[in-house]
Amino acid sequence: MVYSAIFGFNPSKGARSPIIWNQLYKGLGIEGHMIAVDCETEEDFKDQFTKLSKDEEFQGGAIAAPYKEIACQLAIPSENIFRDIGAVNCIYRGEDNYLESANTDAVAAINEISKLVDIDQDINVLLMGFGGTGKAVASLLRAKLTINSLINITCRSIPNHILLRKDNVIYLPWEKRSDLIQSYDLIVNCSSMGDINHLELNPFETGWYEKVKDSAAVYDVIYNPKETLFLKGLGKNINSLNGEGMNKLQALIAFQYCNQKFSINEINAIPLEL
Repeated sequence: MVYSAIFGFNPSKGARSPIIWNQLYKGLGIEGHMIAVDCETEEDFKDQFTKLSKDEEFQGGAIAAPYKEIACQLAIPSENIFRDIGAVNCIYRGEDNYLESANTDAVAAINEISKLVDIDQDINVLLMGFGGTGKAVASLLRAKLTINSLINITCRSIPNHILLRKDNVIYLPWEKRSDLIQSYDLIVNCSSMGDINHLELNPFETGWYEKVKDSAAVYDVIYNPKETLFLKGLGKNINSLNGEGMNKLQALIAFQYCNQKFSINEINAIPLEL
């Protein structure tokens, strides 16, 4: 029997990948299951990762925060863009049975963001948070946007990342993130502020919401809880989405990486209870 795993700080406390993957295994007639592996430290993650990678029945699986960048070093990225991002959320058996890695967060997030805003038009973006998910979303979003669009990346410290040397990308100090709120067409929260481990945190302060223009779109990658403090503060007229759709789609794509004899259409056809 094959198996997969989701690694993270505490995926056993709410990660949806095991729920999705285990239903897919059953629906596709695969004798397999996904487990959650809680890792409190980087060393713990490396030890658990190394242990499972030696087991031939281990297919791979998902990488959750905060280990997406370390995983990129442990499993070879299968494409240059994943290497440039520097963070992965999916590992799978590639050629010669070695573990390779990919980033399905980016593809899934852009799919969801495209429901909110026309990325074929010139837009001004504020992206908050530049960890593993933020790097993935920002990198692929820049590749998809027009040359006249602008991505303003804000986080607590100046990141040393190839994306910050690209055209149409600006680093904005965290304390300056509210300065031009009224100019943004798309605001994306890629930070962990508001997630199940940080319910009381919000990347926005109360007085900032009134500055957001009515035509703006807001996307929050967080799906647990469904409505963060960040989203709760928005006016009803603001077009917004949480990370539920992204979370489901990235899991389907990651499952396909690990089970390549099935097409993404076959996988997507399996009914899921979430």
